Amino acid sequence: MARADHDEAGLRRCFWALDADGMNSWSETGTYFARAAVARRQSPTARGFGGSNRYDPRSMRGSSASHSDTREPAPFVAPAGPARAAVALTVAAATFALYATTFDARSDGVVLGNDVLDYADQMLSAPGGLVWNAHHLLVHVLDALVQRALLGCGAEPGFATAWRAEQLVAAAGGAACAALVAGFVAQIAGLVRGALLGAICAVAAGNWLYAASGETYLPAIAASTGLVVCSLRICLGLSDEGWHRPALWLGLACLLRQDSVLVVPALFVLLRPAHALRATLAAGGVTLGLYAGAWAWAGGESAFLSWLRGLAETGQWGRTPGLTQFGQAAGLSLAALAWITWTSLPLGLIALGMLLLPLVPPRQLRGGFGRALLGLGAWIALRYLFFAWWQPGNLEYHTGNVAPFLLLVGLCLRPPPALTLARTLTSGWQHLRAPLLLTVAVVLLARSNGILLLWPNRAADIAPRLELAAALARPAPTAPTRGLVLALDPLTGKALLRAPREGVDIADASLAAGFGSAIGSPERSALLERTRTVLASGGGVVAVVDRVLPERMGWADAQLDPEFLAALESLGEPQHLKDTEGRVWALVLRSAPGD
Repeated sequence: MARADHDEAGLRRCFWALDADGMNSWSETGTYFARAAVARRQSPTARGFGGSNRYDPRSMRGSSASHSDTREPAPFVAPAGPARAAVALTVAAATFALYATTFDARSDGVVLGNDVLDYADQMLSAPGGLVWNAHHLLVHVLDALVQRALLGCGAEPGFATAWRAEQLVAAAGGAACAALVAGFVAQIAGLVRGALLGAICAVAAGNWLYAASGETYLPAIAASTGLVVCSLRICLGLSDEGWHRPALWLGLACLLRQDSVLVVPALFVLLRPAHALRATLAAGGVTLGLYAGAWAWAGGESAFLSWLRGLAETGQWGRTPGLTQFGQAAGLSLAALAWITWTSLPLGLIALGMLLLPLVPPRQLRGGFGRALLGLGAWIALRYLFFAWWQPGNLEYHTGNVAPFLLLVGLCLRPPPALTLARTLTSGWQHLRAPLLLTVAVVLLARSNGILLLWPNRAADIAPRLELAAALARPAPTAPTRGLVLALDPLTGKALLRAPREGVDIADASLAAGFGSAIGSPERSALLERTRTVLASGGGVVAVVDRVLPERMGWADAQLDPEFLAALESLGEPQHLKDTEGRVWALVLRSAPGD
């Protein structure tokens, strides 16, 4: 047998198995990609950047006349780097534009970002706009730099600019995450499949919501995804890099968010143990050093470990999970991809099915491909278990499961063989099934997530109410006191940070207003006494509860203690503000005549 024929036969036997229906399936995937790339480079028809980059078995047959319509499809060879880069950049640009234009600073959806409002408010008073928060240290550094750039471009100082800086950083992180998914899948399964899975990553409910609202999650998820993609390429034989680049990705991810350490076990599955250990030690040492430097720079008012641990020392998170918590975590992990799961599990499973139907179980799990599946599975499983313990009912944390799930889908997709036009027309459904179903998934997810979650929350129904509440609480310029606005639920307390607060203070009364706290408790007594003092000094007091998001999102209204509300009303002349459906959303108090 000629050397070329022998090489071609070896490639076919080692890399591909032909199903009865003529479709290719995975076999020894890591070795396949490495050797197929060599075969492409050795092929006389491979022309680098400007030419075809598919491995063509005819190029290794010489002048053999046995090539005809009975010829088997040529194996898939990864598209060239420039083509993959073009797909990734296109996905990134479209994703960034989508995220950056979904909300503005007054949109109701920003309130769903929760802590983002706190951080924007803190940026206004922090020197240089830099918030020293150990849980997502580097994100706040980037926020401060972007805010400075916006101010340099003529933006008005204030809350809106601070929040816009957060949104742009989050949008860039979300765009990078979608681009990384698209680029990797394009390399192993083709450009079309890569672009479609990148689009699914972009329109996933959790990614879209938290990138558009400016939360801290997406930059760290993007860095963790970059680490896993880099490690997957090494594991599958697509790259011969050592441990240095994974170490850089891991260090970046941990600086962006502390919970990025959950990806470390996957690193030990995907890389050689020695390389994984070196990458972890190097990234961990540098990261701890930078955290220590930031702590010292910020003043080090508390002990370093206490500052580093922060939330973990409050005792508010992390409880032994039961079936309810595991169920919450599973449901929200699905809702982070398809929000319709929150309202209709069957419809959510249909959206999920659009992703899973193109998959074909691999015939062999040995070698690099089996380790790749195990590594992604380990990342997803550890995130799921940790956040089922930490805070199972918070969608924010489960959003990080979307990217590894999509990488898992991409890894299991059958790459398209090289087909002639005649073969495509006669066996098109076999090879077009995955792109068609993925296209349906993109459309379904974009439409349902947009209609049910994102587009309704572009409205600005909350902001005018809270601005009115602040105006009603504001005392006369000559009054020797400040007004007081009481937030009767936690999200209202966050949303009030956007309202003008000249002459007005904000107090979180959500715990005092809830059931289960006696009227004589220290918290309630202090709040009632403060209300009495403000009213006696000529100021106004307005207690506010959100009625907008519960109705729109399908949540239960905040449960307020009638005894506490009655005690508030007894301190002055009460006035109730109601919405169009007759529900009270604000209690306005003025000092009674003669007080």
